[in-house]
Amino acid sequence: MCAIVLGAPTVLVLALSRLVRRVKGTVEAAPPTHHHHYNGDVVQDFRSITATTRGVIANTRNQTC
Repeated sequence: MCAIVLGAPTVLVLALSRLVRRVKGTVEAAPPTHHHHYNGDVVQDFRSITATTRGVIANTRNQTC
């Protein structure tokens, strides 16, 4: 009974320390956040190009959606 009473807090502290260490490692491994600041007009192009290749000889027709 003494082993259970005295060992439980130790196990809890060890588990919490491992959890904190893992979370800390995950946060440090995350990529940095990039903020871009532009002066003037900015135009974003959201078109996508789909390519279709057909036949024995590759004939690619790029079409803009």
